[in-house]
Amino acid sequence: MARTGEGVVTDGTSGPVERILKPRSIAVIGATEDRTKFAGRVFHLLLKHGFPGTVYPVNPKRSAVHGISAYPRIAEVPTPTDLAVIAIPKPGVLEAVTACAEAGIGTVIIITSQFSEIGSEGKAQETALVDVARRSEMRILGPNCLGLFSPVHRLVLTSSPALDIDRLTPGPIGFVSQSGALMATVFDRANALGIDFSSCFSVGNQADLEIADFVEYLIQDEATKVICSYVEGFKTPERMLMLAEKARAAGKPWLITKAGRSEASVRAAFSHTASLAGSYAALQAVADRYGIVLMDDPDAMIVLAAALSRFESARIDDVIVVSTSGGCCAIAVDRLADAAIPLSRFRSATTSALAKLYPPAQADNPVDLSGRRAGEIADICEETIEILAGESAQCLVLGLVTTAPALDRIAANLARPAVASRRPHLFVMCPGAAADPARAVMREQGGLYCDRIDDAVRAVRGWLQWSRSPEPTDVAVARPAALPTSAKALVGRYEQGFVDEVRTKSLLGAYAVPVNPTRLAMTKDQALAAADAIGYPVALKAVSEHIVHKSDVGGVALGLADRASVAEAWDRILAGVARHMSPDVLTGMAVQAMAEGEAEVIIGARNDSQFGALVLVGAGGIFVEIAKDVQTALAPATPAEVRRLLQRLRVWPLLEGYRGRGALDVDAVVDIVCRVGWLASDLGDRLGELDLNPVLVARAGRGAVVADARLILA
Repeated sequence: MARTGEGVVTDGTSGPVERILKPRSIAVIGATEDRTKFAGRVFHLLLKHGFPGTVYPVNPKRSAVHGISAYPRIAEVPTPTDLAVIAIPKPGVLEAVTACAEAGIGTVIIITSQFSEIGSEGKAQETALVDVARRSEMRILGPNCLGLFSPVHRLVLTSSPALDIDRLTPGPIGFVSQSGALMATVFDRANALGIDFSSCFSVGNQADLEIADFVEYLIQDEATKVICSYVEGFKTPERMLMLAEKARAAGKPWLITKAGRSEASVRAAFSHTASLAGSYAALQAVADRYGIVLMDDPDAMIVLAAALSRFESARIDDVIVVSTSGGCCAIAVDRLADAAIPLSRFRSATTSALAKLYPPAQADNPVDLSGRRAGEIADICEETIEILAGESAQCLVLGLVTTAPALDRIAANLARPAVASRRPHLFVMCPGAAADPARAVMREQGGLYCDRIDDAVRAVRGWLQWSRSPEPTDVAVARPAALPTSAKALVGRYEQGFVDEVRTKSLLGAYAVPVNPTRLAMTKDQALAAADAIGYPVALKAVSEHIVHKSDVGGVALGLADRASVAEAWDRILAGVARHMSPDVLTGMAVQAMAEGEAEVIIGARNDSQFGALVLVGAGGIFVEIAKDVQTALAPATPAEVRRLLQRLRVWPLLEGYRGRGALDVDAVVDIVCRVGWLASDLGDRLGELDLNPVLVARAGRGAVVADARLILA
């Protein structure tokens, strides 16, 4: 007979993920006692963790599995089944999915791999699975996934040995992972730290159900306080934006670790913009606007999730370092400085209180417990933490516990007051097995800890990022007055591809972006006439769709003071270009008024295939790709967003005034970036790349001007 417990009643109006998590009955196709097989582990773990519904093993070679009657085919299961897990060799998967559809099963989880991830043939086979499911309104999780588990619902449907533990404890963190192995690894490490989950999902190839489906469920799930995701690619980026708004409105932090941050595979760029505003920069722009925290390590992501859930999303400004070792203090401070994480400055009352326990040099941040005046470290831990807890609630107490006598007692005397204070804290248990008794004490006391300084620094960096994110606002950006009604109409006559500098500046001028006067000359005489009309001094530049960086081929001459200089420069540029390519590639030369400024910035835009128009700003000039000091935002952007971008640049001190130098015209830069953002948004899918470099910035109140620009239309 089938094994039956107290069935879980499902709500007929619930979403697909909720129906997966609340099945009344589950069939495991391929079920066996052999735990070396995927289906064998799935069946074992499902039983071990006490699923309260009915379980049906399906295997034509078994009459029973673990004492439960088995059925040769899903069609012979005696009652309708809500969910089936398929973990059999690939050749039998389509037949199994078809049989499940005919049997009226609501959802199938396909653990079997070798589908779209291996190429076009596998993709076609995966599409066939989805076609079968859609005809019967059956949903698919996978294929190529590792299933899911939910301690909240006493449901384990995964083949990972990491779940072969005695007890699953429900927690406040929901995790959606595109990688099944990573889901299991993160769970295993988190479990060792005493960090618990509400539900964890592995989505695999996302043939049907995708990351967004599970994030949407976690947003409305009362048991989940913080949402974590490991993402390789978004199936529906526009839905992600909607969910980011929902998560923020629900007060649930959303943390994402995204694979593919490097731009090693980016094609050779027409402009700087393409290489500087890659796909990860686009995701960072989305995160900035919608309050998502992007992280580069899943272990640190889970530590931060535990902190945000435990301390009710408390915001922090800076860090207090406490350690049993001066060396650990020094290393921690260095690592924090590398990550631009500031140390807290103690109030005088705190310093005075610490001075009773430590010499004057030690009564400061960082606090070295080993530098105490007298007694044992364990004897002063509690009083030290109580003193530090009197500091601002915005501070994080970061305890670094290293090998020391009575380590478990030290851990208890640090954790107890830290937990009692309810102030944000994170301990780092640096030793190996020697600290295991202290780790046990930490878990008993309810102290939050991790095992590596690196994880702590990354988690705190993400915490600061989340703390500094702006409050939710209407993301609709007000359109400035007097902008053209249609940028596409302005470029309608231009062909796909390169747009020369003269026409690009004309388009910028239509958006009231300040450009230096520019005329296109086809002959030397036309150049002389243009220079006379513009007024000296002038610049002369080669114009060609085949020349990306004009200075590389001698295609720029600046500060030409008279007609003779212009004539000489014309001949010199022709000769310089001829040394690298045929002069026939030139479509003319641009004659421009000389522009001046105290600093050079780059402003660019491009259309991202997933998230739409982007605008960037950064340090400009000929070294822009070496410096790579840029920030990116979704376009159009608000002036407040652009100002935050500028303040994150390494060259920001130069813009705001440095060592007695007056401030530059930041307002003018903000205005140009905003206008370029609207231009990018208006161009939409016609925009390939737009590159304004350099933009010359003058002193405050004196403006900024675009000295060079290039555009490519898609």
